[in-house]
Amino acid sequence: MLPDFPKVRAGATKILEAWFEGRRGQRLGIMQQMKNVVMHEGHRTSLHRWDGSVEQKPMKKLGAPIRLMREDLEKKGLGAVLEALDKTAQDIADKQGKFFFQRLNETLEETGQTLDAQGQPLTFDLVLDLFEKMEFDFDEHGQPVWPTMMCNPLMLEKVRKWEVTDEQKARLAALVEKKRLAWRDREGDRKLVG
Repeated sequence: MLPDFPKVRAGATKILEAWFEGRRGQRLGIMQQMKNVVMHEGHRTSLHRWDGSVEQKPMKKLGAPIRLMREDLEKKGLGAVLEALDKTAQDIADKQGKFFFQRLNETLEETGQTLDAQGQPLTFDLVLDLFEKMEFDFDEHGQPVWPTMMCNPLMLEKVRKWEVTDEQKARLAALVEKKRLAWRDREGDRKLVG
């Protein structure tokens, strides 16, 4: 029997956990850019909005099994462990993505921030209609912080080929100014803690 080295085992575990988190994060795509908040206890989440409303939702446990066969471990060694962890990282990322978009759709429906195009193709005007329903933030130079749009690659190619008219540019400029004024009002009404 080999001797037990608790510090070595703990160090190896830490390395594998970091590797696993990196692989899971890579598979989250755009969601990897979002801020993560670790919650150590509780059974629900609370979202406090700037307008004072609070939305509470139950927590959902997401997990995936790690399957490692003894014969694979004997043949591949650490490679088998990494393959098993990689598969689990993919499974968890898939579940997180599905859950995120499901919860996002629920929240957007509840707050009236959806737009039913009723089968129309996506156009610049429809995007502007959607922007009308959204709040915008602005950076220190007064420029809008544009939302990230997610779509499939075929749709992205169509979007890149849009030709924006002068009328649409004027509508966008007016929309940005309207959102800038609303943002200034929101920022002015904020209560600072201190």
